Amino acid sequence: MQTFSGQHINVSLDGTIEVSAEDAQYFVRDGWTKLAEWTTEEDATAERSKPQLIQTVPQPGSMSWFEARRRRAEPSDGTV
Repeated sequence: MQTFSGQHINVSLDGTIEVSAEDAQYFVRDGWTKLAEWTTEEDATAERSKPQLIQTVPQPGSMSWFEARRRRAEPSDGTV
């Protein structure tokens, strides 16, 4: 494929292409979907070093999940 700026690029098997911001404006205008902005390696490293969110919901079928369901089923006024 040839871009507006004259670069020859390959289209990936999934149909995506990597182009400059200048070339991207023409593809987006013509209906292509913009997936992401290019980031520097420093940006990518900083993003990977951020703490990941911890799952607070137990996996269905786990002992924690059964315990949480049991606690929800008990009356909240303390009577049994």
